[in-house]
Amino acid sequence: MSQMVQVSCPLSKLFLVPGRRATLSQLKYSLRYESLSITEGKTLLRSEKGSGASVRGISTTRSLTNRSAIVGIDPDTGGALAAMCLSLGTDSAQFVSSEPVSNFREEVQQIVSGLDRAEMQLHDTPCLKVKIGKTMRRRPDLDAIVDLAAQLRQWAASEDVMVFIEQPRPQPINGSISCYSSGLLFGTWCGVMRASGFRVLPVEPTVWKRDLELCHADKERSRALALELFPRMADMLRRKKDHGRAEAMLLAAWGACSHARQMAQGSPVDENGAAREAQR
Repeated sequence: MSQMVQVSCPLSKLFLVPGRRATLSQLKYSLRYESLSITEGKTLLRSEKGSGASVRGISTTRSLTNRSAIVGIDPDTGGALAAMCLSLGTDSAQFVSSEPVSNFREEVQQIVSGLDRAEMQLHDTPCLKVKIGKTMRRRPDLDAIVDLAAQLRQWAASEDVMVFIEQPRPQPINGSISCYSSGLLFGTWCGVMRASGFRVLPVEPTVWKRDLELCHADKERSRALALELFPRMADMLRRKKDHGRAEAMLLAAWGACSHARQMAQGSPVDENGAAREAQR
């Protein structure tokens, strides 16, 4: 069994008053809590499958209405899935302005600090060690990924799950084996999530990293930013090799901000939303 850790998310006291309008620079997301209650958390991922699988799940559980999950996936073998569960009303866009964006990273930070009682999950990419020729290589654990998608469907209504996944850009210097592994994992995640009824939005790394001022930065910079934005998750980001978890969390936060901006403009993000972000 993999180790499972219960964590609580940052408790910043941020609430909206119905009918009051906040500017986009003050608040990037509308969080409407109705009959909200915090209960003892229950882990979602139970076990590892096969030799070499590394799956860890953490979560807190709460009772929400109108739940919406924003998911970020770093599809590498050392990557992860991070999810934020927000309580959103159908009229949430009335609380944000469509003013021009000045500092995307600052707005992402405001959204994260506003996740007052948001449920969060963090899962390492489920992998198996498979013998290829004379070499043991890591391959996606399809059964575990399907199980995870089913759990996400229960965690929030399937039509309210929005998955932002980093689209790999293999380079010739990476080698054929690395390119194959990246494409296999990316395709597996996309196929399973889309077949589960979730909206899947591939995002090129240069797009979200540019907005978070991480272009040309090493993985340690991503981990440092995730620690800054998610201090209560520090125990899950303590190792240098946890950069995959960090980037999944940052991508989810970026996706939440992008979704908020589209809602403020009256056009919620869809499968083409990432492309529109890249062109802005």
